[in-house]
Amino acid sequence: MTKYATKHFLEHKDSHRHKVAFIHLSSIASDITGPFVVAYGASKRFNEVFGRQTATAYSKSDSLKDLVDTQIVKPSYVTTPLLNNAENKFTVKPPALVSGSLGDLGS
Repeated sequence: MTKYATKHFLEHKDSHRHKVAFIHLSSIASDITGPFVVAYGASKRFNEVFGRQTATAYSKSDSLKDLVDTQIVKPSYVTTPLLNNAENKFTVKPPALVSGSLGDLGS
């Protein structure tokens, strides 16, 4: 989905009059290997690498560098049903994650 949304934006960039933000959601799981997390970790690694590569490309493009804000979010555990809504000192709740990410845009 990330790839297609980015492609769509780039194809229609001339119709945008406002700054655009891409938030690529990765995970600490992209750095952890182990059974049962291979596909999840690989998909999160893709999001991280894709975000870094596109951020680099945008920053070097005269027509995009002032238009696109790219952010890569790489939390540890997020309190979601995937983790049975478990909470501990390593988890973050979704609203806190979102407000932190949105608060950093443009900085």
